[in-house]
Amino acid sequence: MELREKLKILDLSTKEEKVLLALQGGHTTPLTIAKATKVTRPAVYDIISKLKRRGLVRSQIRDGKKTWHMVNEKELAETLYEAKKLLLQFSDGSEELHGVSDSVVTVHRGKEAMRKIIFAMIKERRNERFLGLSDFSPELLDEGWLTALAAEDIHEFN
Repeated sequence: MELREKLKILDLSTKEEKVLLALQGGHTTPLTIAKATKVTRPAVYDIISKLKRRGLVRSQIRDGKKTWHMVNEKELAETLYEAKKLLLQFSDGSEELHGVSDSVVTVHRGKEAMRKIIFAMIKERRNERFLGLSDFSPELLDEGWLTALAAEDIHEFN
């Protein structure tokens, strides 16, 4: 799916969408964004400010020059997850859901709930061997249980 299609879910204005697409295209200063999008520079500053409050962009100062970038996929996923929690009115934590039969399903939502269950599992089976990762490649940080645990957590139970 193209980024433009993915952005529709965020209900951005046409100008906000243009600015985000320009950021994705490598334009990192309000001046270059304004030139690429034909949006006035004052409007670009206003839009960037709004996008930053929404958790979609961040700034960075390099060599005394402030530049803007889209957040990485992990930060974007966290922003969208927080919005989803708010809209669906559910909270992080654990809850038991009773099924049609005698079965019970426990749902663990959020990083802290996942962290607790993983640590409880490891503690409960402390006499067994676990394979833990101590050196990470950037690709691994965004996959699987590593989204629930920080590198320090992995080192702690290693």
